[in-house]
Amino acid sequence: MVTEIPGDDLAAYLSGKPDKLMKVLRLLSRRTRETDEKYLEVCRIVYESDQAEKKGVARSAKLDKELQRVTKEYGELNTLWLD
Repeated sequence: MVTEIPGDDLAAYLSGKPDKLMKVLRLLSRRTRETDEKYLEVCRIVYESDQAEKKGVARSAKLDKELQRVTKEYGELNTLWLD
């Protein structure tokens, strides 16, 4: 179950509880870092695949496997931003 907490209510709650605020900040920091790592991994895989295609070189079995995994996990990848 997800509950929405208005910003003012959250601020009031956290203002007197620095330990709770630090927990929230640590969680947000960790999740941001994990998202960045996943994003960079997908960018690397897509870039390597795109470079192989541009050079007319067959992708390695490892790269094909990585592409299949990230496509399954994140959906079809749009590489227009690489051009």
